[in-house]
Amino acid sequence: MCRTDARKATRAPLPGSAHPKKAQSLLYGGRKRVWRETHRRRRRREHRAERRRFDETKFGRPLYRRRSRTVEPFFGRFKEVFELDERLWHAGLGNNRTMTLAALLLYQILLVYNRIKGHGNAEVKGILDLL
Repeated sequence: MCRTDARKATRAPLPGSAHPKKAQSLLYGGRKRVWRETHRRRRRREHRAERRRFDETKFGRPLYRRRSRTVEPFFGRFKEVFELDERLWHAGLGNNRTMTLAALLLYQILLVYNRIKGHGNAEVKGILDLL
């Protein structure tokens, strides 16, 4: 008997499994998947860390503070106009991207319409309610 045959003979498969390797993996809880950080995730993580460092600098703090007066009110108004406060209308990232882009395009068109008519920007909700 050669060496490999002797090794094979010592490994007895688990009940219900005919293949010794499969039985061994079942015995130890299956094969462990090694998590590896993809290049894209690493770049995003590094970018977030870089942004965090910038936001903590002397120039970044006032810039980030200004965001609360410029960008965040728009997000709040946008969510209120299209009723996106609680849930989105579709499941899946792709569907929500499409829906959000369409809503943003409509919002921009209504802003241009209000500018032409001489109304304020806040009257977008009233126009949408009429539709």
